Amino acid sequence: DLGLYWDNACTNATDGVNWGSFSPGASSSVTLYVRNQGDSLVKLNLTTRNWNPANAYEIITLTWNREVQELKPQMVTVATLSLSVSPNINGITNFSFDTIVTAE
Repeated sequence: DLGLYWDNACTNATDGVNWGSFSPGASSSVTLYVRNQGDSLVKLNLTTRNWNPANAYEIITLTWNREVQELKPQMVTVATLSLSVSPNINGITNFSFDTIVTAE
């Protein structure tokens, strides 16, 4: 049970990020607050799926600074997600994908 929020008080929940427009070689970051809403210790994990177009994951990269971080019950941590586009991108003018943050 994780909650993702735009604010450290965990009152403004989010279920997605609109990354906007990118130029080849560009990158951008967003800050989210992740709260363990369960009652046991968890490790955080970030994955992606449903890339559109399907080959976009080869030249667009999503990372974050909280992989396998342990989070105690009700604890909140600040997570920075970073998206970067290869300078060699060609033929992709729009893209989308699902970002999945899970607790293991």
